[in-house]
Amino acid sequence: MSGCNVRRTLFSSASSSRTYSTNGRPVRTLQQTKDDHKYCMQLVHDRDREGWLCGLLLPSQAQPAYFSVRAFNAELASIKELSGGGRNSNVQQQQPMEFTTSLAWQIRMQWWRDALANVYANDDVDKQLQRKHHYQTKQEEVFSSSSISCWQSPVVRQLDVAANTCQLTRRWLEKLLDARQHDLDRMQFVSMEEALEYADDVFTSNLFLTMEILQSLNSTGSVSIVDENAVDRCLTCAGVGVGLATMLRATPVRLAVHGECPLPRALLPLGFPYDDLIQHARNCTSGESSENDNDSDDEDILSEANVAIVNEAVRFIANEAILNFQQARALQGNLPKNLRMCLLPVVPSTVYLERLQAANYSLFDAKVVHDPTRLRLLLLLARTWMTGVL
Repeated sequence: MSGCNVRRTLFSSASSSRTYSTNGRPVRTLQQTKDDHKYCMQLVHDRDREGWLCGLLLPSQAQPAYFSVRAFNAELASIKELSGGGRNSNVQQQQPMEFTTSLAWQIRMQWWRDALANVYANDDVDKQLQRKHHYQTKQEEVFSSSSISCWQSPVVRQLDVAANTCQLTRRWLEKLLDARQHDLDRMQFVSMEEALEYADDVFTSNLFLTMEILQSLNSTGSVSIVDENAVDRCLTCAGVGVGLATMLRATPVRLAVHGECPLPRALLPLGFPYDDLIQHARNCTSGESSENDNDSDDEDILSEANVAIVNEAVRFIANEAILNFQQARALQGNLPKNLRMCLLPVVPSTVYLERLQAANYSLFDAKVVHDPTRLRLLLLLARTWMTGVL
């Protein structure tokens, strides 16, 4: 049975026989809780393989909460990822999206926003504010009615437990959601600063949530952070680095499938032939180009001069990521050893950047696109897990 079928089966079976407490939250049996955890793990396995590998190295008590947060992140990312493909490929023109498509995305995002509000609606004041906010317009009425089914989602149910047992800070989840929502209408970052802000909002938030989950395992207070500012800076640098590396890794697919260019516009010259870059990406990712005809066909699609321009932009972004990782390593000593596991996502990103550097920063090089170093990645993750040192 495929991963998709497993998730569909768990979703339908879990929601068919569910009872609810007086506060609206579902009352789950032990088996239903296990099914929800399995659902989240499978979802992360399918959409965030390296996040899944990192989660397997966390203490077993932390895994349900970790995978619920990662599944939440994957669900938000999929709103744009799974709905793309029909947008104008001319990045320069920046044509606005059709309203119907945009509305569909916004409804899905609002559903998750309402679900998050329900997770944190622990008192009557929150519920009254929520009711006051809803039903302002017909569109908001549609948004509000869609939140009724939130407790049927295994991800929401698991996130609800994680938020309450691990005391997850709502602000990190909201920053994650806001960043994903703002990214819906964006086909390209305008500046490097905008890309850094997005990386910080999404990936740093995930690291802080993971750290809070690990902290919750030490309720006796044995874990103490001496320099909170240094820890904040460490996780911020690590998150920004992971975000930039993830942006580079996703660029070939986003170009080929969605007609979008994540590389900041400020790093590419005015009048750059984005259509040629998109076609070049499609040829490379679909296997239409071979090593034998790269010098002929690809040159007609994207000139050597423009390839050099793209590679230089990639080099600039990669170096920024590496610089952030170096700063994170210098500050990691401020984190207690049993909390440093939250930095595990740095390892796969570092491995990717090393491959990219070896390929002269060519995003479309086969050795960069197709990872041949899975065993090495596992060994590096294991070393980091055992030593607590990146």
